[in-house]
Amino acid sequence: MLALQLGSGGEAERAAVDAGTWEGWSRLIVAEIHERAPQLRYWQPWNEPNNTGFDGAAYEEAVGAPFAAAARAAHPDVVVVGGNTLGVDPGWWERLVEAGGCDSLDVVGIHPYTGFNRSWEEEGFSEEGAELDQLREAVAPCGDLPLWDTETGWWSDGVANFWAGGSDVARKLVWYGLEGVDEWTYFFSEGGFGEAGNSWSLLQFGQYVKPAGAAFAATAPVLAGYDGFTVVETGTPGVRAVRATGAGGALGGRGLLALWSEDLTTTVRLTPAGAPVAATARDLYGAERPLAVPAEGVEVPVTGAPVLLLLPPGAGVDVAPVEAFGDDVLEGRPVTATSTHEDANDADVVTSGTFAVREPWRSGRLADGVVDESPGVEITTDGPRTVDRVAVATAGIRCCTSGLRDYTVSVRTPDGAWQDVATQTGQFFDRVALFRFDPVEVTAVRVRVPMTTERDVPVLAANYTGIVGGLHPDFIPLATESDWIATISAVRAWEPAG
Repeated sequence: MLALQLGSGGEAERAAVDAGTWEGWSRLIVAEIHERAPQLRYWQPWNEPNNTGFDGAAYEEAVGAPFAAAARAAHPDVVVVGGNTLGVDPGWWERLVEAGGCDSLDVVGIHPYTGFNRSWEEEGFSEEGAELDQLREAVAPCGDLPLWDTETGWWSDGVANFWAGGSDVARKLVWYGLEGVDEWTYFFSEGGFGEAGNSWSLLQFGQYVKPAGAAFAATAPVLAGYDGFTVVETGTPGVRAVRATGAGGALGGRGLLALWSEDLTTTVRLTPAGAPVAATARDLYGAERPLAVPAEGVEVPVTGAPVLLLLPPGAGVDVAPVEAFGDDVLEGRPVTATSTHEDANDADVVTSGTFAVREPWRSGRLADGVVDESPGVEITTDGPRTVDRVAVATAGIRCCTSGLRDYTVSVRTPDGAWQDVATQTGQFFDRVALFRFDPVEVTAVRVRVPMTTERDVPVLAANYTGIVGGLHPDFIPLATESDWIATISAVRAWEPAG
């Protein structure tokens, strides 16, 4: 499928809109293209109007309605992919609908980029009640319109970005199966385009296929053969699973179970829903291996790189934790931070009970203005509680902000003493770390980041983005600083189950 875009906020199209000739020019252009290439039916009027001066109502009046009238007059089979907003922007769409925009589009187009190059899960777009749910509510008066992602991608400069691209793409394809997003135009397929050195594309022009491109090519055709996507509860925080049914054809009616994590390395237990299952495990790049799921179950590793389990027709597989989790004793509890940057989220965000946190806590300077050389957070429980696992999540490091690398997890016992239960060093590709230890009764949990040196300069032991392997990139001065450096999205602690 090829879609053509007309208008993006340039001088010529703006002049046509202002002069009232936009509809006439649109009719002429669509008619000319139709005559020369009648198979081209899909048109996008304007690019990211919410970022080029139009609210939803103004867009409908000045751009959407005139274009739809013109295109439909010029080409009886035209499909108008309207909106194409930067982000999801439900409020913008609500105003478009109120202005009569339902009559001017056949497809809802959005550009749901994640901020700071985050993963889909960290951005939380598919969380219950988040933007995609709000968008569907906003356009509900239009009926059952298709929803398309007409432009998004991830930039790929740097170690973390380059390799995470494959996982991000494969996971998003599964999410789109769940969300009913039928089309996705990656920004962009092949090229060398960059902004401030950030290269966007699946294939680097004239050079090589990136992990994102290989994952797209290997995963999209497989998922296209499935429908009935449903969420599967895994019982393991941070681990996701989705089940789908084979539509036949080359897949032979095989079932599918997609399994991945929110960039957490852990294990889960697979058990057959009935008789033992001879499955095929397919990685995001298309490599396949046999996987036997016996009656007693089997433990399998899970990472941020999704695995597609292809199941024989009629077979089913359930997912469970290797060791069940009890209650998260930190959810909703008050948090004290050593320092907080004035533009960062409040420290209480770390006990929101989810790893899907867009705006994490970030360290600042101490009250007297000096560098915070041991930044961190402390969470008190609602009395003595026994815990045997703690998870710490940081922000993604695929853009231009820092994340955790080295840190210590400590607990306070009822006698007031602190003891270390986990020491993390060298965290990089994982955004979430899960620590297991012998059960201990606690009244508080603390996470602290130490100091280290880089080229003989004292610095916090953090990942200063993932661009150069955690070292300082050229846009972050190499200096002793705590402002916006230590970054924690979530701290969770669980009681033993049962």
